[in-house]
Amino acid sequence: MEDVLEVYKRPYDEAYPVICMDEKPYQLLDHYKDPIAMSIKNPIAKEDYEYVRKGTASIFVFTEPLKGWRRTEALERRTRVDWAHQIKKLLTVDYADAKKVVLILDNCKTAAQKPDYYDPQINKDYARLTAHYGCSILPARPYRARDKASGENTVKFIEAWVIAYLRDGRFFFLGELNAAIKKRVDALNSQPFRGASYSRNDVFEKEYPLLMPLQPQSFELEEWRRSKVNIDYCIQLERQKYEPPRV
Repeated sequence: MEDVLEVYKRPYDEAYPVICMDEKPYQLLDHYKDPIAMSIKNPIAKEDYEYVRKGTASIFVFTEPLKGWRRTEALERRTRVDWAHQIKKLLTVDYADAKKVVLILDNCKTAAQKPDYYDPQINKDYARLTAHYGCSILPARPYRARDKASGENTVKFIEAWVIAYLRDGRFFFLGELNAAIKKRVDALNSQPFRGASYSRNDVFEKEYPLLMPLQPQSFELEEWRRSKVNIDYCIQLERQKYEPPRV
């Protein structure tokens, strides 16, 4: 397997971007009682120690270290289907015209159906998705923190500059949260670099004409299941019955 650290040493090539991906789960909490804000009569803000659980969410983070580009999105879960949709958005929207995207991600268990040191069985959805768009995936090695340092640092950056920025906001739907996250990330990507007059978005727009066109046919995610015919000669999928062809 190709060494991840050697990939980081490659010179920058806009046609073959190196993207780091990471995700982190979060617990959604709400106030049990409305907090008391600071005022002239109440110089100390008060907040009740009890809270109400509102479920969980996962924050997906993508970053290109050599260019400083990043994207963040919140989802309800982090299943293989959610992962596949995030990768598809990366390849069809963010880097639609790249010759090949080199994706470095955590050593996730969902990538292999049967883990094995010598002959692992890769998830079929992963293999089809990467083959369709010509993407290379390099899993980070276990117990090698340097392999995913860029992704972890971007997660810390998002926590400090996005999550902390939105900590006083109240969002009742993931659509509202993602809209606020996108607005904040776009503002960060539009800020000029230190000591320069251009931003990350300016660099991306300058390199965009150098990328290759996207595949004419979009990738469609498939889900395969083994089912037995019931006594009513039907199979059931997600509470919907289907009649299989008879031989």
